[in-house]
Amino acid sequence: MLRHSAKQQMNVEATQTFSQQTAEYYNQLAEYYDLIYGDHVQASKQLVERASQIVLEKGKVPSKVLDVGCGNGWDIAHLGELGWNCSFYGCDLSLTMLSKARQIHDDLGVKSTLWEGDILYDNFGFGDDDLTAQFDLIIFRGNSLGHLNYEEYLTAFTNVFKMLKNGGMFLYDFRDGYKLFELNQAVEILNSQGRDETGYHLAAYFQDHGSNVRELYHLLAVLVSWNDPTQLPVTRSFPIAAHYVLPELTEKNVRDAGFASQEEITDRVGESLPTLRTFIACKS
Repeated sequence: MLRHSAKQQMNVEATQTFSQQTAEYYNQLAEYYDLIYGDHVQASKQLVERASQIVLEKGKVPSKVLDVGCGNGWDIAHLGELGWNCSFYGCDLSLTMLSKARQIHDDLGVKSTLWEGDILYDNFGFGDDDLTAQFDLIIFRGNSLGHLNYEEYLTAFTNVFKMLKNGGMFLYDFRDGYKLFELNQAVEILNSQGRDETGYHLAAYFQDHGSNVRELYHLLAVLVSWNDPTQLPVTRSFPIAAHYVLPELTEKNVRDAGFASQEEITDRVGESLPTLRTFIACKS
């Protein structure tokens, strides 16, 4: 099921603009996401498989799981493929990405409830049905924290805390801002290439890292496609800005939101992307 919900009024106009820019980026990118981020999808599958084992070590298979910022829904799809027999929910700012998620889940036979929502919205924008204390596991991955302003961390984590059952778990990750800043200074262009049924593709990221770690950094994802070498290529560009995620702010705000514990599990799940760190926080 794909739900459409009215976006709730945000308190900060700048936040609205930042969220809108993020949604627009993924709306435009959705059709080409797997071509540009194909390596991320495969890496995420391995991470989810390993993280799911850790979740199961801490208790039984969750009965209700929510992926906030689910994008095209691969984390839910991977859990479904692992045989998790539970109710899956997912929300995202981008309706286009949600449509892709719906298609992927239907193709794989994974049942899910999807809606347009945001980690900053009350009730995640679900509508009239109250989701308070409904979930055993909430996922917030893919460096989604980079799409938030620093002052929004506490609101985001408090909303997650409220929606978890007692004993529920919060699985989240981010790319360490300090390490990513250093990486971006050294590497300004990242390339990948491949081929699918539509032809040949070359994807590149052009990075503008700013002068310090607290400044926004800018990405320009460029996809060049052609059917055969004798034809002129088609070029599509997708610009976006993001924040470097600061680990000390993340740790503090997870704690201030009320979580009893938080554990870094990066060593156990593997650093699937450079600078990526993965955590589980528990609600007592």
